[in-house]
Amino acid sequence: MERTTDKMVRPHLRAYLSTYYDNAYLYEELAIKGGTSIADMALFTESEVIGIEIKSGKDNLRRLETQIPSYDAAFSRVYIVVDDNHLERVEKTVPYHWGIFLAYDGGDGIIIELHRDAGDNPNQRKRWLLDFFWRDETTFLLKKYGIYKGMSSKNLAQRYRVLGGELDTDTITKELFRILPARQNWKESRLELGEFMGEAL
Repeated sequence: MERTTDKMVRPHLRAYLSTYYDNAYLYEELAIKGGTSIADMALFTESEVIGIEIKSGKDNLRRLETQIPSYDAAFSRVYIVVDDNHLERVEKTVPYHWGIFLAYDGGDGIIIELHRDAGDNPNQRKRWLLDFFWRDETTFLLKKYGIYKGMSSKNLAQRYRVLGGELDTDTITKELFRILPARQNWKESRLELGEFMGEAL
């Protein structure tokens, strides 16, 4: 049995996700928690932001423990995708609220299976959810919610602090869902998940 690579797993994972999310946006290689980690995939819906870390059969797990706090800070739910050679160690390493997908070579192609579903992440922080917004987007939000006065010269950290005091997590998540797809010339690889149907099957 051939061990998987990241390149082998991604298209099949996209196709698998598209069967469950028909109104979502998927972004790849997205910086999280101020750039302390890169999320392999980030899935945005109107009600949640899901982080996905891929550890293929030919990857190692050396960085996993340092990646966990960054994923937990940014996302409402988190999944890790692993080849079965990593499963035992991953089960002992990631928090229990993380979900686990198996992605392995089944002989006739890559198989994706849900091994453990993700629970609500108790460690998500509004500050690092807000970190997905760019400066001009914070201007829009501050004006939209009537709290822009005195903020024109404030840095991003100060703007995030004010927005975090005004907006709840559900509202921030909905605004991300509306705003990120409208960005110009950013993450050209982003695709609405429905476009993946049949691509890798």
